[in-house]
Amino acid sequence: MTVEPGTFVKLNQCLFGYDDGHRLLAASLKLPEEAASLLLLYSDLVPGLNTSRTDGYWTGMPVPPAKAYALMRTWPAPEMPRPGCVWTHVVLIALADMARFPDLAILESYFVRPSPLAGYTAYTSPLTVDPLAATAPARTSASRPSALRVLRALYAPQSHGTLLDNGEPVDAAIFAAWSQQWPRLRRAFSFRTAGLAADPSAKSRFDLRVVREALSPLSSGHVDDSSQPADWEQEAVDDQLASTPSHFRRFLWRYGSDIRRGRERYRFLAQLFLATRLPTLEDAILTETLDTVVDALPDADDGKLLKEDLLSCGRSTYSLLPATDPIHTLGYFVSHTNLTALPPPPEAAFEAAHDLWPTRAREILTIAEEAANGSSAIVEQLLDRLSAIAEPASFLDQSRGYPIIRKRLVRTNPALLDSPDLATVPEHELRDFLALLPEDRNLATRILDRLLFSDNPDAAAVFVDRFLEVTQDRVFDVLVSESTESGPPVPRVWPDAVRQHSPALTSHMLGRAATTTALAALAEWLGLDVPAGLKASPTIWAATLLRVSDDIRGERRQRLLAYLLALALARPDPGCEPLIERAFESVHADILSSRLPGDAFGVLSGFLPDLYWWQQWDTCRRLRLAVVEAYVSAELDPQSFRRLTSETTLFNGLVDLASDTKPGRRFLRRVFD
Repeated sequence: MTVEPGTFVKLNQCLFGYDDGHRLLAASLKLPEEAASLLLLYSDLVPGLNTSRTDGYWTGMPVPPAKAYALMRTWPAPEMPRPGCVWTHVVLIALADMARFPDLAILESYFVRPSPLAGYTAYTSPLTVDPLAATAPARTSASRPSALRVLRALYAPQSHGTLLDNGEPVDAAIFAAWSQQWPRLRRAFSFRTAGLAADPSAKSRFDLRVVREALSPLSSGHVDDSSQPADWEQEAVDDQLASTPSHFRRFLWRYGSDIRRGRERYRFLAQLFLATRLPTLEDAILTETLDTVVDALPDADDGKLLKEDLLSCGRSTYSLLPATDPIHTLGYFVSHTNLTALPPPPEAAFEAAHDLWPTRAREILTIAEEAANGSSAIVEQLLDRLSAIAEPASFLDQSRGYPIIRKRLVRTNPALLDSPDLATVPEHELRDFLALLPEDRNLATRILDRLLFSDNPDAAAVFVDRFLEVTQDRVFDVLVSESTESGPPVPRVWPDAVRQHSPALTSHMLGRAATTTALAALAEWLGLDVPAGLKASPTIWAATLLRVSDDIRGERRQRLLAYLLALALARPDPGCEPLIERAFESVHADILSSRLPGDAFGVLSGFLPDLYWWQQWDTCRRLRLAVVEAYVSAELDPQSFRRLTSETTLFNGLVDLASDTKPGRRFLRRVFD
């Protein structure tokens, strides 16, 4: 609608009148034959019209063959020799220039009634017109009643475009209504300000006709002019009478530009303008607005610009509509799964939803759940957005009650499981989630840490099956922490699951142990089971014992030493000597003073030799004999034998037992050599 000042428009013109018949008398251009024939027809006197009035009448109509719009002024020509003659001055406006005139009424001043005496030369040159026409002669303003009458004749639901001439001038109102129309509608608009209610020729097809003389009663298309104007009518008339274009006109021009059947849709646009004078469209008002647009414009390409601006959520640069709430906009699409009248939600709607996630996550999830449940076309776009914006720290808590979307988002972004709320997820749902984990050690470790203190056998089974190495390492770490009371106890389902599925558990954990506390934790994890411990040779246990720092005390130390001693006695391989050296004296003293815990004694006693029945009670003797037999039979290091104890009596007892056998005596010679 904007026109640069000082920009002129070239308009061609022509004149029709009597010269041995009604004909073209002058023109500033050569008209195409079809256009000339059409103008000749409509420039002649309206059939049946009384020419007693001398003020003339207007005709406006598109002339497609000339790619122009013809605005005509027709005057009676009583001075001509034949009755019924008329003069018609035609100004041709290129269709491309129709939008350049803010007020088409400025063209009125360029129409001149011809005079045979003056000749027709003035009509043979184009007119040069300033569309802004700041110096144009003052034009007659339309009255409010006439503007309302014209408006209703054009756009009222039951109107046929017929307006009865009641003596009040309506030319200014017609030009005002025409100027208000957007370019596409302007170019198609046809009108005539004189005629009969029943056109005898049946050739006149005008959008608006002013009927001056009625031959028969008016048709049912006559509009009641007496009723009070509706809100949309009041807004339209206010704009027509305004000195400058209003927001209403800009609205019509922007959104009428690509609407089909524009005259029928004028009232829809006017009512839509009033209904959308709000800061934001949301909730029921948004739904009502979208329903109205879909009902009025069911074809996807009809009113496309209006639909795109409406769905842009306020992110269209030139939109004249208020921003729509993006969450409610997406919700509308989800609840209307077979929607074809509207374009898909634009990227702007999803971007806006992204920005609102921190404050309206529940609403977004509700829409997404409904979309997933109903197979909405936008569900994948929603999922893409949500998987990118959902935060693991809060997602599981936020998504309670949305099982479909929660699972689909976890499938898209398994990192969402790294949440402090993971352990509260119902077991059946958690089992499904864990099946979606990728082969990602780091992610698996983080999620394992979330679950390690939950008594969930299904979770434990999944982790030992898919992430055994990670799981056994973390279980070992928490068992060590539990031993030192620096961490909570781990539910037994986790260490039990690892023991059942890890054939290399013993050797692997020996490689990770750094303290005797860790060794004790491993021994207890193995249930002080000697065969399980022997899946790693006693020499590996011995090497580990020499490497780790000794920090263990109390009963845990007693159990560890008894277990290490049992391992060495069960398989006295060369290299296992550090186990016996570290454990023998302490364990012997505990047995002697009856301080050894019962479970530790039970583990050790299975590897002690039996004595005569009257000697069987002497467990210390049995222990000494077992140690001597291990050194002698396995040919262990003689120097290690000397380091078994610093107590002379105890050492002499070991020597006495060794000297009772020939192999023992040979071994002692090596000890004392």
